[in-house]
Amino acid sequence: MNHLHKALVASNLNFRVKISTPQSMDIISRPFPPSTATFNSSWNSTIYQLLQFLLNTTFNFNNIPIVVTETGWPSFGAVNEPDATEKNAETYNNNLILRVLNGSGPPSQPKIALNTYLYELFNEDKRKGPVSEKNWGIFYANGSSVYPFSFSASNQSNGNSLGSFCVAKDDSDTDKLQAGLSWACGQGQANCVAIQPGRPCYFPNNVKSHASYAYNDYYQKMHNVGGTCDFDGTATTTTEDPSKSMILIFLFYFQYFGILLLSVLRFFSPLSKHI
Repeated sequence: MNHLHKALVASNLNFRVKISTPQSMDIISRPFPPSTATFNSSWNSTIYQLLQFLLNTTFNFNNIPIVVTETGWPSFGAVNEPDATEKNAETYNNNLILRVLNGSGPPSQPKIALNTYLYELFNEDKRKGPVSEKNWGIFYANGSSVYPFSFSASNQSNGNSLGSFCVAKDDSDTDKLQAGLSWACGQGQANCVAIQPGRPCYFPNNVKSHASYAYNDYYQKMHNVGGTCDFDGTATTTTEDPSKSMILIFLFYFQYFGILLLSVLRFFSPLSKHI
């Protein structure tokens, strides 16, 4: 790592290319339960060298971002995998989304938001291994949901007892929508973390979609105490869950850009003429 970093510095690439290294789970002697996890002392000499490397490269230890690179729950398993059920997967992944969207970090660093990669998007029926390995997805291959799932904090937290949702009108003035969005996320105290850059509901990145999310979050929280779905005439109620549309849009972008990337790779591949 030292040699690689020195080479990057010499090439003035150290701010564009980062050096990292994976660690074996053996580094944690007691991984479960997480609250009692401890580091394996036999790795001290290795860990010391890694920390020394970070120190020498002026890494700031005070604000290290927390990233959960892979987490999820299988929805189906073999007889000897009784915990792999749809109910457990639904509970775990929906609570995971709520945990990420509340914007707080772990107990030791509550002000540092968590970033999480959900494992995984689709079931893999051809995957080898235990039955549960084929069933970690939140969607089947045809795009239908394995179990009820939402990227919206408001729909999960209160179960949407109204049976209706508040969304932006299609013909609304953009400036009025922006004003409504700003009010909902500010004075209205809607939880707008999910529509920030890099968050699950940021795309599609337009004021109507963002306003719909903020309006609905406010409406679901405040309707019991007099909150309305109006926002200066830019909002209306609907019985169609807007989060489902967000998921379909996400799947479209996922499929479109996946095909586009494959086409580019094929075009530049030396074997492209044979494909």
